[in-house]
Amino acid sequence: MTGPRGPHPGPRIDRAWAMPSPATFTIAPIRALLVECGVGAGWVDPFAGNHSPAEWTNDLDAETEAHSHIDGGAFLGAMLTEHARGVLLDPPYSLRQRHECYKGVRQIAMSGVLTHAARVIQRGGLAICCGWNSNGLGKKRGFVLERVLLVAHGAQHNDTIVTVERKVSA
Repeated sequence: MTGPRGPHPGPRIDRAWAMPSPATFTIAPIRALLVECGVGAGWVDPFAGNHSPAEWTNDLDAETEAHSHIDGGAFLGAMLTEHARGVLLDPPYSLRQRHECYKGVRQIAMSGVLTHAARVIQRGGLAICCGWNSNGLGKKRGFVLERVLLVAHGAQHNDTIVTVERKVSA
């Protein structure tokens, strides 16, 4: 595999088992990954809920502990370019989850969220994306995939897939 700076060994891939939780960042292997990546000061979370370790938090649900309660894309869109050390992206993974989390919201424009997330991250900063796929922000937005964490939750639950990508170009 070849990256923008020559040969790239490919991402590190780990797998762990843990009980599921709607509070993704409380799941032990995911929490450990966030600590390892230094998530905290200078980090942004547009879908924060109640358990985000990011400094700047937002969640559309006004009943959460997030600092602001607007659309995730609008939250990121208002931030300065290359201002954040990193962005956590843990939006609802399905239509059912979106309905449960954000009653009445029909659609979240994720392409706009991803574009704004890429814009606000400093070069060398990280994007940590959680979901049921490993798409992340991607090469077209200037990111290189460094790590994938698969968290199995048992036979009746989908795995949570966490990607860690580094911004290498604007």
